[in-house]
Amino acid sequence: MSNSSPPPSLGSRLLPLVALVLAVGAAFPACAQEILPLSEVRPGMKGQGKTVFQGARIESFDVEVIDVLRKVFPGEDLILVRVSHPVTDRAGVIAGMSGSPIYLEGKLAGALSYAWGFSKEPIAGVTPIQSMLKEGTRPLEKTGALPPGVVPPATSPTALLPCETPLVLSGFSNRAAAWLEDALRAYRIVPVQGGGGGWAPGMTLPVEPGGAVAVQLIRGDLEASAVGTITHVLGAKVYAFGHPFLGSGETSMPMSMGFVHAVIPSLTRSFKMASSANEIGSLVQDRNACIVGSLERKAHTLPMTVKVKNARTGRESTHRFEVVDHEFLTPPIAASALLSALDVTEDAMGDSTVTSKVSVGLRGYEPVRWTECYSNRARVSAAPFLAPLSRILRDPNERPILESLDFELEVRGELSMAALKNAWWRQDQVRPGSTARLVCLLRPFRGGLETLEVEVPVPADLPPDTTLKVVVAPGPQVLPEVGPATRLRETLELVRRAVPANALVTVVSLPRSRLRMKGVDYASLPNSVLGAWIPGILEEAELANETVRVVTPTPYVLEGAVTLTLQTVK
Repeated sequence: MSNSSPPPSLGSRLLPLVALVLAVGAAFPACAQEILPLSEVRPGMKGQGKTVFQGARIESFDVEVIDVLRKVFPGEDLILVRVSHPVTDRAGVIAGMSGSPIYLEGKLAGALSYAWGFSKEPIAGVTPIQSMLKEGTRPLEKTGALPPGVVPPATSPTALLPCETPLVLSGFSNRAAAWLEDALRAYRIVPVQGGGGGWAPGMTLPVEPGGAVAVQLIRGDLEASAVGTITHVLGAKVYAFGHPFLGSGETSMPMSMGFVHAVIPSLTRSFKMASSANEIGSLVQDRNACIVGSLERKAHTLPMTVKVKNARTGRESTHRFEVVDHEFLTPPIAASALLSALDVTEDAMGDSTVTSKVSVGLRGYEPVRWTECYSNRARVSAAPFLAPLSRILRDPNERPILESLDFELEVRGELSMAALKNAWWRQDQVRPGSTARLVCLLRPFRGGLETLEVEVPVPADLPPDTTLKVVVAPGPQVLPEVGPATRLRETLELVRRAVPANALVTVVSLPRSRLRMKGVDYASLPNSVLGAWIPGILEEAELANETVRVVTPTPYVLEGAVTLTLQTVK
């Protein structure tokens, strides 16, 4: 008699598999939707689409196939359909309907995604579902790199364009919204003023085809969410839009469900006014045929803090956000947040001067800090405060991983500007090792002439009878003290050494050269060494004159520059 156990029954063998299927079904929305191949689509076929026109309720609308358009874009076909619903009959194809699943004969055929501007009928282009599913098979290869992308604008009213993506703004000032619209115009993103409401925090909206979906660019005290529609859910992957969002390829941005407050009809392009609801994962692919989100991933965002203080009244306010981490989007989004913080705290018009202290946290590096000052007779711009941030994010040597953005803005309700009119020496000739005294003539805005004296040290090892070239200019007009960056750490050092616009820089060019290579300065090298060394250098290097620099703070944002000479004597 054998002591071996009897083989397990079929039922007992299936139990673990059933448990696994149930577990997966609980973790991710199931989708057994049958697919209709493009080869089976014929003119005259009728079906339905799904989208949200109000709240979170998914509604059906009727569609009829007009024709199949071949090679509309390189390697891409489209299904041309006519849409019918009381809302679309009145408002046409609506911005925010991008991704609405289209079903023909009960099978998923694709996503409503394209339309014509100023069309008199609700006629739309549908991206075939096969093209969208291909994008979900791409392996994720990058680790934080976010390539820039752009959907080029088309000016012809007959051009077939992706349905515009409404970027619904909450908490933005009108000026910040207008500025953001200009900055994002090339991406066919349409900022619209909206607001929260209707969706109760803590409510979880289901992830399902036809539901509104939002890609969040900023959240917190301000919110900006790009709204579209979910086309298909397959396991942990969510397919939406049916066209690119930014065309940035593999990417990482927060995705959430959306709540539609209303459809706003328009003669140019009707749109959904919506806001983001519960976060569901991260956008991972932004391709020609669609966007793909992952329910298993969480996007990396940057915590951003803006503190605004009125120097005269002492009034302060603090604003906190999370900003998308993107090479090209982070600076304009952060700039719009700065403008909103300024507008909500201080007067938008009138004379003003703003001093900004900026701190950027980066993974693997010490925080980078810089100061900038800006003065204007009308509205303060945020661009000068963000220029160094753009330089860091677009460093050609290494993709930085930002971890935080912090701004401290001090506002004065007055104009503090001055022009550098002239400069001269107390003595035109000086001995090496002594101090030359430079007198700078400033003319403040609507003020009388003022003089500013600068002490300039003259190196003791200079030979007599040497003519030195001297440039006096505001900080941003002066070339940096170090040469071109060949590594990210050198770019960061250039930003740290930047001089703000309210400081005067005196630069004395010395008659000797320095070599900068691999981030290291080799100063006072004799010509015999340089001549033998330079031809064999394979690394990027810079040869330039050594300089003496004196930075003099002033109470004004300066403009103008003066060039003069200084003579050494025995």
